[in-house]
Amino acid sequence: VDRAGYSAASAAAARAAALTPDIEIRSRRMLLAIEWAAAAGNFRRAYELGRPAQQLPLDAEGRARLGWVKALIEFEQGNPRTARDLLFAAAEEVAAVEPGRAGPLFIDAARASWILGEPASAHHARDRLATLRLPAEQRDALVRAVAGALQLHSGELAAGVAAIRATVAAGHHTEDPALTLAATGQAMLIGDLEDARTLAQRISDNAQCQGMVGRFATGAIYTGAAELMLGRLWEAEEIVTHALRVARDIGQVGQIAFGEGYLALIAGMRGDEQRCRDLLDDPRRPHPHDNFIDHVHREWARGLLDLGHGRYEPALDRLDTLHRIPNRLRGHWLHLLRDLVEAAVRAQQPERAAPAMAEIERWSAALGSPFAEAIALRSHGLLYSHGDGYARALKLQAAEGLWYDHARTALLYGEWLRRERSIGEARTQLRVAVDTFDRLGALPWAAHARNELRAAGDAAQRPPTPPAPEAAALTPQELQVARLAAGGATNKEIAAKLFISPKTVSHHLYRAFPKLGVTNRVELARLGPL
Repeated sequence: VDRAGYSAASAAAARAAALTPDIEIRSRRMLLAIEWAAAAGNFRRAYELGRPAQQLPLDAEGRARLGWVKALIEFEQGNPRTARDLLFAAAEEVAAVEPGRAGPLFIDAARASWILGEPASAHHARDRLATLRLPAEQRDALVRAVAGALQLHSGELAAGVAAIRATVAAGHHTEDPALTLAATGQAMLIGDLEDARTLAQRISDNAQCQGMVGRFATGAIYTGAAELMLGRLWEAEEIVTHALRVARDIGQVGQIAFGEGYLALIAGMRGDEQRCRDLLDDPRRPHPHDNFIDHVHREWARGLLDLGHGRYEPALDRLDTLHRIPNRLRGHWLHLLRDLVEAAVRAQQPERAAPAMAEIERWSAALGSPFAEAIALRSHGLLYSHGDGYARALKLQAAEGLWYDHARTALLYGEWLRRERSIGEARTQLRVAVDTFDRLGALPWAAHARNELRAAGDAAQRPPTPPAPEAAALTPQELQVARLAAGGATNKEIAAKLFISPKTVSHHLYRAFPKLGVTNRVELARLGPL
């Protein structure tokens, strides 16, 4: 099956199956037709083909393959619980006769369990993986791919981090989609964001190269999520917006909710009230059933929005509620705890930050990574009014390029310095915060920093630093097209990469050129990095 040929291949296989008198050959061809329809993102067609396929005399492997496709369809339709149950059933079909095929199915079932916020069924997946008749090294790697997250959940942080780092390292070398996706999600869990971005980019690149439209959005949204946690808000928005366009085109309800949750987080981080509420409150937007991650993202976005606008008590209540959920997930958890501590201190209820602060310190010790240490230092400085914590956090965040976190630390440090009467140094930190928030489009945060700057005696009205021209002037789709064109890609190559037509590429360039002040591709390339 060549690039972008899965729909045609599915149709051909279905036609061949219909014309095949041999029942076993017909079954094999029909299974291929169903799998290729799903790979093309044509889930309705896969569902329609799957109904009569259930009547075929399939062996255990065939039933497992059909079950996997049915689970994928249910997940993409926003039914993760049904998908989880189908994955367990499919895995059990082949556990005894083809344990190598059962392993990835159990891992996918565990991932669905986390999405549901139900670690008990993830425990069951781990236990079943441990019983598979496979070479010890292979079986241990599969068990570890589930056990690490469970250890984090139970508080065994050092063991969980070690297991996850082994899974992430293996994820760079496996061709199994379930293991690659597990490694990507777990890298996000422990804040190994560069690894998460690399793995996620590989998923989306492979989907593009093979024309597997149905797998593209998952990888692209994870890539955008890693960019978001790194504080690269414009890049995150661009990537997730493109992924959402693909997901909407093929009706992936689960991926739409996943992506819109991240866009709401971006809007919350920026303090963009209207955009955030449009994403969260529009009743026409589809939301999957029982999706715990979607719930966390939506509530966290509301908490960030309140925090940015100075509504500290509502922000604290919302974030504290998330922290107290018994079966809480750990994805991005340190970032959420960072926000909880700040909300508690600004709401003048520092005692409510104590459990979060203790958890931050445990995580920082277990992870031993600069981003976690910086969060611990900043939170400690905020809670106990220690300026040295801020200064050390700023150095770590600058070295890692974590500019959103750096700006928020600079704002807090500037406030502390002003209270300590170190006015000159306070102004320096507050100017850094103002400039960075302006560039990220975080306008309420920038306004807060400006107010602090005026209180520090800087009466000059600092005009807003505009975002990068491409971010301000171009739509996310125009920016993607312009970047690829600036790199020398033809319209046909850009169209293939972005799953759009060459005519649409031309339209985007026609709109982008005047916004960037150029008239052709040569001038576009001379602009430098967009």
